[in-house]
Amino acid sequence: MKIRQPGEPSDDGYYKQDREIVLRVLKDHEVTVTRIHRRLDSYLLEKDDEFICQILPSMIPSKMVFRLAKTFSIPPDKFYGNNDRMN
Repeated sequence: MKIRQPGEPSDDGYYKQDREIVLRVLKDHEVTVTRIHRRLDSYLLEKDDEFICQILPSMIPSKMVFRLAKTFSIPPDKFYGNNDRMN
């Protein structure tokens, strides 16, 4: 069982993030994003010697956002900051 870290939100749906915003933040932090399968929404995410294959739904749960942030050494608040640039 994973214990929630201080400051990490619970995953009640309030902190879900739009996939396009998550992908933009990943790309902004030099993560190479390659779509593997359109229908399954699967992506290959690569940076340096880290890579993962991940299915990214249209609204990504906060636990997944935190896991991506940790994997690629991106501060989690970058995913939840001012995202007006997407509009």
